[in-house]
Amino acid sequence: MDLFSLNSNEQNVLIASILGDGEITKRYPGSRRKNNSYREHFSIQQLEYRICSLLLFTLINLILYFFPHRYLC
Repeated sequence: MDLFSLNSNEQNVLIASILGDGEITKRYPGSRRKNNSYREHFSIQQLEYRICSLLLFTLINLILYFFPHRYLC
């Protein structure tokens, strides 16, 4: 995956996730996997925070989708 093929929102989410608890694993020759992969690790103590973050992110995206003229230049 080429980082520059993503739009700026996708780049920001990916970079922020990797800086947090995410990682990208590369497919190596001879591996059974077909693609590179992205995954996140977190403890059960972080579950409520992660759910809240997901809901907030979803809400922000909905607001920007329905009212782009108010928030985007």
